[in-house]
Amino acid sequence: MGPSSPNRGVFLKLAGLLTALKKQREYALKAISLWGDVLVGLGIAIGMGAMALLASGCANIEHYAVEHDPLRLHWQQRADQVTTHFGVLPVHVVVVDATRDGAYTRSTATIELGRDNTDLGMRWLLAHELGHHLDRSEGVSQLEREMTANRTAVQILQVWGASTDDAVTLAEAMLFTSQLRRAAVSGHDWCAELTDIHAHFSDSRYDHAVVVSKCPGPPEPLRSG
Repeated sequence: MGPSSPNRGVFLKLAGLLTALKKQREYALKAISLWGDVLVGLGIAIGMGAMALLASGCANIEHYAVEHDPLRLHWQQRADQVTTHFGVLPVHVVVVDATRDGAYTRSTATIELGRDNTDLGMRWLLAHELGHHLDRSEGVSQLEREMTANRTAVQILQVWGASTDDAVTLAEAMLFTSQLRRAAVSGHDWCAELTDIHAHFSDSRYDHAVVVSKCPGPPEPLRSG
């Protein structure tokens, strides 16, 4: 026999309440699952963002340290003095570790200076590379470009306060030292460059016979640089 009418009504209400509670539980579980996924995703995103910021921060710190290197700033100031004097666009000076070499990149107007130079060596190197920056000649050999940069470097040294005698002497000393070291660099011929300096400046303090004695033949095989 089934339940009486009053009892049956109570039973149906309880059954309906249980069904509603079950549905609410299902909705709650789905919501928890959904928010769990959202929170996990958010956590991953925050983590990745933090890592990106950390990497960016490290890169920025490194860039700041490079740009504010006192040695770089010193030679940048010298370069700015020259470009202002000649009325040309500025260059960006970069000091490179573990080398004495220098380089000029026209496309980016960048000059690299090897940190392993002496102060005089760095001064000559910057003057020479600035000479390339000022040179606008076309259709000439690389050796001719190097000779032009050398002659312009003598003028640049004078912008920095050197006398013509001292500027020419430094140019000859640097070229002569490179020949003694047999420093073979593509595009350079130290003996030819020394001779060119002698031909263009009467302020030489070098005995030409001594120079010739150190230039008996071609340099060793060239290396790129």
